[in-house]
Amino acid sequence: MWLSNRDLCQAVEKAIDAENIQFAVLNVMSSNAGMRWDLSETRRVLGYEPRDGHVPPPESPRRRLRAWAGRNLRRLCRRCGVM
Repeated sequence: MWLSNRDLCQAVEKAIDAENIQFAVLNVMSSNAGMRWDLSETRRVLGYEPRDGHVPPPESPRRRLRAWAGRNLRRLCRRCGVM
């Protein structure tokens, strides 16, 4: 996942300014489409809110075909009698 410089700086500033916290392990990411990281604890503990985000470009048909062929190459080769 992607983290912008601005979001990183915000998280570091909030961590330095945080009071009554001796130790914490927190996720810090920008607001990414399809993000799997949970920022709820980071929001609660630091008051962190990502300002930036990244949306991956849509896949081209050629790239999707290559990915599909890569996953299914062995089966395709067996069908063609190569393997």
